Amino acid sequence: MGVENIRVLIVEDDALYAEQLRLDLEEMDFLVIDVVDNAKSAIHLVKISRPEIILMDINLNGEMDGITAAHQIFTLDPTPIIFITSLSDKETFDRAKKVHPFAYLIKPANKISLRHSIELAIENFNEKSLAQKLTLEQFPFLKKNLLIKEGNKLVKLTIENIHLIEVEEKYCSIYGENRKFVVRISLKDILEKLENDKFLRIHRNYVVNIDKIIAIDLEKNVVQTELKDLPLGRKYRSEIINSKGYIS
Repeated sequence: MGVENIRVLIVEDDALYAEQLRLDLEEMDFLVIDVVDNAKSAIHLVKISRPEIILMDINLNGEMDGITAAHQIFTLDPTPIIFITSLSDKETFDRAKKVHPFAYLIKPANKISLRHSIELAIENFNEKSLAQKLTLEQFPFLKKNLLIKEGNKLVKLTIENIHLIEVEEKYCSIYGENRKFVVRISLKDILEKLENDKFLRIHRNYVVNIDKIIAIDLEKNVVQTELKDLPLGRKYRSEIINSKGYIS
């Protein structure tokens, strides 16, 4: 991927190391939008400058350290964060893991490792729907909706309007009322976001909205939905027959 003009915020209390980071990044064609030495300034810059990635030290000037700052930043505006620190102890690393950084580099980070870490962080962040990182506690409306990342937009899809989900290797195709979304997410992860009593697994590759089922042909092992006919797997046929809603 190209790195030209990727907007980077450096949060580092060691002025000499911060300057070296800035020079290294600019030499690699990243765009350093600012260098700050404390969490308060970093949070303010995220609000007004919207960096695409943050390089964060853990020991910072002021009362808040980099781990706490990372948590607040992610709640404010989900942004990939890479920790660059001299702290290699397990206790600090375990704390850092809880805020889900995209990398944890020990100083001094060499230029190749730094570049590769930034590129991977940007790519992995962009491949995932931001909805995967939002919690129901923070955003209650996600109990009834999904937010699907499409380019630079988040498209809302009402869960009750989902007809079916089709699994193809590492991707899921989500069929709504008028369109299909293809997202890189496991079926397990997406099912955790849906109401279990509304969606039925009928095949290893298919999940359907119960309200969209017209009929189930037990002779041909086919589930007829409002959108299209789908195969009924043997394992899931037994579960349907043994369910409370089955009347023979």
